[in-house]
Amino acid sequence: MNKSIFAGLLILALAGCRSTAIGTATPAATPASSTAVSMAAAPASSTAAAPAYVPLASSYSVSFDDLTDSTTSTGSLTNISVDAASDVTGNIVNAPVSGDSSLIGTLDGDDVNFSTSPTEYFIGTVNASTGQISGTFFTDAFPDQNGTWTATPLTKSKPTPSLRVDAGANQTILGTNIISLDGQVTGDAADVAWTQVSGPDTTNFASSDSAATTATVSTPGTYVFQLTAEGDGTSASGQVTITVRAYVALGDSYSAGDGAVANPSTATSSDYLPGGSSLIPSSSGDGSCLQSVHAYPELVDTHVSAPNPVPAGTANPAFTFDACTAAVINDISSDAQKAGDQNVPPQISALKEEPAASVGLVTLTIGGNDAGFGDVIGYCARRTILEQSCENHGKAEVAEAINGGAGVESLEARLQALYTQIKDVKNTGGQSPLAPGARIVVLGYPKFFPTGQASACPTGLGTFQFQPSDMAWMDYVIYQVDNAIQTAAATAGVTYADTYNAFDGNDLCQASPYLNDATLDSVGVELGIQSFHPTIAGQAEFAAFAEGNGVSEASAAPSFTSIPSETTLFLGEPLRVESNDTFTATGNPPPTFTVTSGTLPNGLILDPISGLISGTPTEKGSYTFQVTASNSAGSVTSATVKFLVL
Repeated sequence: MNKSIFAGLLILALAGCRSTAIGTATPAATPASSTAVSMAAAPASSTAAAPAYVPLASSYSVSFDDLTDSTTSTGSLTNISVDAASDVTGNIVNAPVSGDSSLIGTLDGDDVNFSTSPTEYFIGTVNASTGQISGTFFTDAFPDQNGTWTATPLTKSKPTPSLRVDAGANQTILGTNIISLDGQVTGDAADVAWTQVSGPDTTNFASSDSAATTATVSTPGTYVFQLTAEGDGTSASGQVTITVRAYVALGDSYSAGDGAVANPSTATSSDYLPGGSSLIPSSSGDGSCLQSVHAYPELVDTHVSAPNPVPAGTANPAFTFDACTAAVINDISSDAQKAGDQNVPPQISALKEEPAASVGLVTLTIGGNDAGFGDVIGYCARRTILEQSCENHGKAEVAEAINGGAGVESLEARLQALYTQIKDVKNTGGQSPLAPGARIVVLGYPKFFPTGQASACPTGLGTFQFQPSDMAWMDYVIYQVDNAIQTAAATAGVTYADTYNAFDGNDLCQASPYLNDATLDSVGVELGIQSFHPTIAGQAEFAAFAEGNGVSEASAAPSFTSIPSETTLFLGEPLRVESNDTFTATGNPPPTFTVTSGTLPNGLILDPISGLISGTPTEKGSYTFQVTASNSAGSVTSATVKFLVL
């Protein structure tokens, strides 16, 4: 053998300790054809002595894990290590080699064995920085006296790896009963099969003899599946755990999707989901709960169940949609609700029917109907300016419903009791259906009108218009309801999604409202059921909040950021809407504003939500007053403000 070639072997021998990484030189261009290959050793320093020829007492092997091109004569070997089978005898020249170091060796299975009498060769170089060997396999190679090798390329495939099975990563999925199984089998397998090892119910595999397939389960819970491969008298298997979590949607018409249809003014129950025949199951069997396919629970489920959505028209045991129009707190907690001609069981029954620890998400809106708001807005939508204001008409009823009264608990207390009941619910087996870490999300209600709306706005019924003072009061009532929801949620330890400003820019009175205008029912007497309910676009906005975008931050007491300066007004001239006529304050939840000392000029009003003063003064005089900003976290009172009317 040519001495210059064997110089490369000496470099390998230097790495004789077990598991030492090879890396002594920079790779050179590698021969890749049967033409003559020059294997002369790289020149050493002019002062260094040429390395001596030393026979090896035993061979050394270089193990590789990957041959990037196993069917041709070239390839790269990675993760190289040198193992010493026995001690090396003779004198090892411990001298670095500059430039390229040439290697030869025999190919034996997964090893490249370097010896003094090869019959098959790997000729290549070592990359000192990466440890990668690059080169060509040769056979029938013979050196001549000049150190030139005549070689025929050897096409050698890597040995077929042993049978291996990977059943895929463990998964937790929500809102769908369709599971993606992404198994992989390495090696020659004649047969592949998926089987169910454990789970609360049976499983249907789309293709049980394919490593990658889908499975449909009939009950939420935790399932273990096994993938087995067999071939050439050997077998291998792997297991994967899939946890299927259910999504349960409860609530009133804002959750059911009442009004979220293509033509809400002419909609009937046939425009809504019929119970049991679509993505439900639902407690109602004839569409009387007015559940829309565009309702936010449907949209949330479509999102969280991706990429395995349940086909339309197919029952999905991992999604229960039990929200029903006109529901009140007791319809969720204890009472059977009358919807159309159907008696709907209490909505909490949906949770009681779920298996233990199977529910991952619960959403609901509730409380608006308990505040008696429906009757009030019906009056507001059809009142004339000669009739008493919305506030004077409904404030006593609404105040008692929200704040409580003789023998009546406050709305906050009733909501807190409901949220706690949902958290502590037990199924028919006496176990909690809520999974560890399950999320209960309660949504508030959006305000109806633009903040500080200073002009009348059509109600949708003929020539009737909402007056500015009516709009400000209705939004204030919504704020009070939302405040009760948020405070009750915080006390009960559930998540609150603040939707009060969710429709900003798309309120009623604006170009593209996310709420339906008022309409009358088929008799023409009462408001239509879709009045003041979210449109299809409004429900999509609600879905974003339900999924976490609207979760409120920590509570904070109010702090004024601006108050009006001393202002001179003129009798009979409307007050211009300007920022210096507005009280603003930070705080969470957003604070409300009330006059707590002194009086405003006659004819002016303070918007309790925006803090804007508007109107037309009707009496001359000097007026001083103070305003208090308050929320559930505290209150703050402004300095004295003076308005002079000339």
